[in-house]
Amino acid sequence: MQKLVLTQKQAYDLELAQRYGGSSLPGFKLTKGKFFDRPVEVSATTAGVLVAHDGTEMLLADYDTMPA
Repeated sequence: MQKLVLTQKQAYDLELAQRYGGSSLPGFKLTKGKFFDRPVEVSATTAGVLVAHDGTEMLLADYDTMPA
């Protein structure tokens, strides 16, 4: 994964989930604007995508319909 491109609301929800999830881990430190050490870009014109290393974009709304 190269980066995530999210709406402001999606980025906020992700940060909130990271805060709640990480609060139970000793020594957890949230790095704002990052997800697994990859940048989180905020854009008002996105539906929310994961950008692969080769530039391919995957719509996050479809993550649960991908083949196993």
